Amino acid sequence: MRKVVLLVVVAVFKAFAAPVTKETVRGWLTELASARMEGRGTASEGGARAADYIVARFREAGLKPAFGDSFRQRVPVVRLELAGRPSLLVNGTPCKKGWGVTVLGSGGEVEAEVVFCGYGISAPELGYDDYAGVNVKGKAVIFLRGAPRWGGKKTPFQGRSVKHVTLSEKVSVAGKHGACAVLIVSGLKKDDKAARAHLAPPAVRRSHSSKLPPVLLVSPKLARRILGKAPADLARKIDATLKPCSFCTATRIKLSVPLVEKTTYADNIAGILEGTDNDLKGRYIVVGAHYDHLGRRGGKIFYGADDNASGTVCVMALAHLMHSDNPPKRSLLFVCFTGEEWGFIGSRYFVEHMPVDKDAVAMMLNFDMVGRGLGGKICFFGAAGQRLTERLARDAARRENLIARCTPFAGYRSDQASFLRENIPAIFIYCSRNPDYHTPRDTADKIDYENLWKVIRVAQRFVSALANYDGVLTPWRRDGLPNLGLFLEEHKDGLLVRKVLRHSPAGRAGVRSGDTIVAADAKPCRTSEEFEKVLKAAGNKRCISLTLLRKSKRRKLKIALPRRRKQNTRSPKLPIR
Repeated sequence: MRKVVLLVVVAVFKAFAAPVTKETVRGWLTELASARMEGRGTASEGGARAADYIVARFREAGLKPAFGDSFRQRVPVVRLELAGRPSLLVNGTPCKKGWGVTVLGSGGEVEAEVVFCGYGISAPELGYDDYAGVNVKGKAVIFLRGAPRWGGKKTPFQGRSVKHVTLSEKVSVAGKHGACAVLIVSGLKKDDKAARAHLAPPAVRRSHSSKLPPVLLVSPKLARRILGKAPADLARKIDATLKPCSFCTATRIKLSVPLVEKTTYADNIAGILEGTDNDLKGRYIVVGAHYDHLGRRGGKIFYGADDNASGTVCVMALAHLMHSDNPPKRSLLFVCFTGEEWGFIGSRYFVEHMPVDKDAVAMMLNFDMVGRGLGGKICFFGAAGQRLTERLARDAARRENLIARCTPFAGYRSDQASFLRENIPAIFIYCSRNPDYHTPRDTADKIDYENLWKVIRVAQRFVSALANYDGVLTPWRRDGLPNLGLFLEEHKDGLLVRKVLRHSPAGRAGVRSGDTIVAADAKPCRTSEEFEKVLKAAGNKRCISLTLLRKSKRRKLKIALPRRRKQNTRSPKLPIR
């Protein structure tokens, strides 16, 4: 009897738990961006406390643990720290300032000649290669941050090509060309204090860096001493012609970087809200945000209130709100990632070790920096890739008196990039104008909580509309086949249509539940493999014909195939990681 009473009390408590409000969200964010969390550094004590806090909120929301009986996914990372004092000599003269060690490379001692390699980009497919015509094997390379005409409309490095601009890609390219050290000129266009703090040890990375050269950031003043020319003049020359001007310098450097590496672990946190529709609950929408930030650096806490405690509380709030309202037809997979600040470590590990079938993920929504407001606007990067998502985004924003800015491409500057690499459609939701980005000044008292609550309400409407949509969310599957909106079951006479989505190519063509597909494009289809073979052979055809059995009578229908939209090449203008 005592046990029964206890169960009733627990059930009543859950039914009457306090609803999530703006003040609830304020409390959550204030805690995540507090001194107790120490900046939520990846694989740090503060980061572990933040993970515990998120697990508690997911459990309160009634989510099902995503990893068996656990909300946690252990992510192996490599922690980097300096074991001594680094040094740099230019032509035998010690340099006391104007440079700093980064965690983009490995430790070691190097003595070598210096070669200037423009922006450090090798992109022959775009007609641009800073390494063409120069031999950097066994030498130190020095290059500029950014890309030719970076930030302007005429730069070729946009959309998918923006990967060439990331520092990690540039260092990797230098290593593949045989460079033994890398010097990156930073601070040409603006003060790079935040960048230097972000890239300095201690830090974490995805794997050991034994194959990468040591990497330093150098000031424009020191770069001029090394190059014998002003780096700003070299940048202008390259930007004007879109042609590299790489050359060997007369400078020799000697450096020592005592960087040590140690394997440790951090956690992704994930929970599932199961859908209510027997067929659609096997399809998932991932709702994610990274919870990590930069931790303690130089004795200061980088609180990361906007980046990205704001996105984290958005995900936590949505988990509560979507569960307390009528649960959606599709399943929702709520995830808070670790290690985003160090190259999307957590999200990359997550997509490689997903708790659900990768092909079952219809879409990923990523919330990053949504706490400061954008003057009445909210950005849905990637939503304009389809009419459906753009319409739903604009409608959700309008109902909360915000204006949705939609672009066709989601970009590669946050965790959505890990999903895009796996051909999983993604939308990046962003709503902030933050001058304190990656500084200790990004604190909870500067968050616009009124606007943040609007963002959460917009997100709730958007997620609910997607999860309950009686149609296909994405016209193409990961394997490149068209998504027709059919749920099929192999039957003795052919493929039984168990369910057809109303707003889908099959639904619009008149296919009904209970029909049996016996042929497609005049080819017999008794198995799923035979049907998919026909779809694959359709290629760029506008439609396919189906032969159906409906109440023992044969019928022929034509299904219009979705048209492939040309990939947009413009990328959202956000801080490059």
